Amino acid sequence: MPVAGRAVDDHQAVAGPAGQHHDGGLVPRHLVLQLPKRHHRDVHRGGGSRRWRSGLRPAPDRDGDALWLGLRPDRHRRHRRLDRAARPVPPPQAWDARGRVSTRPSRRAVLGGLAAAGGLSAASVAGWRLLRPRPPNVILILTDDQGYNDVGCYYNPPDPSAAYGHIRTPHLDAMATEGLKLTQFYVAASICTPSRAALMTGCYPPRVGFGDKEGRVGVLTPRSVAGLNPGEITLAELFREAGYATGCVGKWHLGHHPPFQPLAQGFDEFFGIPWSANQHPLPLVHNLKSLRLLPNRPILVGQFTQAAITFAARHREHPFFLYLAYSAPHEPWAVLPGYRTEGSLYGDVIEMVDAHIGQLLSSLDELGLTNDTLIVFTSDNGPWLQPRGGSAFPFRGGKATAWDGGFRSPCLWRWPGVLPAGQTIEPLVTALDLFPTFARLLDVPLPQDRILDGHDAWPVLTAGAPSPTEAFFYYARGRLEAVRNDRFKLMFDNPVRDPPLQQALY
Repeated sequence: MPVAGRAVDDHQAVAGPAGQHHDGGLVPRHLVLQLPKRHHRDVHRGGGSRRWRSGLRPAPDRDGDALWLGLRPDRHRRHRRLDRAARPVPPPQAWDARGRVSTRPSRRAVLGGLAAAGGLSAASVAGWRLLRPRPPNVILILTDDQGYNDVGCYYNPPDPSAAYGHIRTPHLDAMATEGLKLTQFYVAASICTPSRAALMTGCYPPRVGFGDKEGRVGVLTPRSVAGLNPGEITLAELFREAGYATGCVGKWHLGHHPPFQPLAQGFDEFFGIPWSANQHPLPLVHNLKSLRLLPNRPILVGQFTQAAITFAARHREHPFFLYLAYSAPHEPWAVLPGYRTEGSLYGDVIEMVDAHIGQLLSSLDELGLTNDTLIVFTSDNGPWLQPRGGSAFPFRGGKATAWDGGFRSPCLWRWPGVLPAGQTIEPLVTALDLFPTFARLLDVPLPQDRILDGHDAWPVLTAGAPSPTEAFFYYARGRLEAVRNDRFKLMFDNPVRDPPLQQALY
C-alpha cells in the first residue's frame, strides 16, 4: 500500500563555483581554520532519470585537508526569500511515478500566497497568545539511535536483557516532570536519513523520495549524490516564513551537495556534520565552510551544545527555531573525560548527552528564555540491537526493523506555563505531526499543493483529544511492512527479511 498522491521528486546533485562564506555565527571563534581554496569538477546529469546517480562523486580538496562540500555565497535570512529564482543553479525537475514532469509551484507561491486559500483561524492559537506576549522560540532536540527504554523516565519496567544498569537521565526526566511524556510517539522510518526527511517535511519517506527500493534513496553516505529535494518545504522554511531565525546544529544527513545543504533548505546557519559520525571522511562544517576533518571517534556533543547555546544567546530578543541534532548515541561510542564509568559505554554516552542537554536548559534559564521556549525531544529511530547496544524494551526489534522497537521513540514536550506539567500523553502521535502542529502555533497556513501525512496534534497535547491519526504506516527497507490504528497492528509478509516476516495481527 504505497503512499499515493503527490509526485515523488527525482534528486539532482550539482557542483558550483566557490563563493564567499560567513565566519560569524554558530561556530566558536577558535575553531575557524583557514583552509586553501577549493577545486572542483563541473557535474552534469546524464544516463537517465536514475542511472546518473552512480556516476558522480564529490571532488576532494587538492591537499586532502577537508572534503569540499560545494561552497557558495551565504544568504542571511534578512536577504533571503522563498524564491527558487534566487538559487545559484536551476532546481531538478520533479517526476511522478508515471514519468511526467511535475508542475508544482515554487515554495514562495506555496507559503507566501496561501492566505486566501485557507489556513488556520486566529482563534486556533489564541490560548497561548493570551499567556505570552511573543511567539515561542522552538528547540527541536533529536538524538541518534536512542532507544525507547534509554531514558530514565521511560525505564519502567527495566529491560532484563540489557547489558547495562539503569541509565541516569535527570535532565530529560525533569523535562517530563515539567511537561509532557508521550508514550506512543512514532517516527516514520527506523533508519536515519528517511526518518529525518519525514521529520523535516511531514511526509512519509517514500512520498519525498526516500527508502531503498525502486530507485529511492536509503541512508546517505559520503559517496551519495542525492538528498532532500529543494522543492520540499521544510520545518526551517515554515519558521522562516513566520519571521524566525533558523539554526541547524549537529548531524544533517539529508544531502551534502549544494542544493541539499541546510542553508539551501531554510536554515540561516549551520554548524555540524553532513552525515553519521561513523562515516568517513567526516568534516566539521560551519555554514558552507569545512573547518577540519574529524578523527575516527569524534566526540561532538560538547561542541554542538555550545553552538546551540551561542545561537540562542544571539537571538534572545527575537523568535528563533533551533534544530539540535546530536550525533550520539550512534556508534562509534566515546565519551568526554569525566563521563566514563565502570558500566556500559553506551550508557555513559546517554548520560553525557543528558548532561549537555542540562547545560542548554540552564543557559535558557540564565538568558531568561525558559518560559518563552517550547522544547521537543525525541530520537530519530530505535537503537542498535547489539549485545552492548541500546534498548527498546518492552517492544520487539530495534533500528532497521519494522517492529515497534524501531519506530517508537521517547518524546518529551516542555513549555512552562502553556503545556501542562507532569502529564503522560497516550494517544498516537507521530514525527509527521510536528510540521502541521508547528504551523498551527505559528499561524502559518499549510501548503495546499501537496499531501502532508501528519496531523495537528496540539489538541492531543493540550486538551485530551484522541489521536487524529487513523492509520500509521511502517515503511522499512523500501516496503510497507506494517500498518496500525489505535488498537491493532498488522504485519505483512516479507520473505526477504532474515528471518522472514509472516503476516500477523497484534
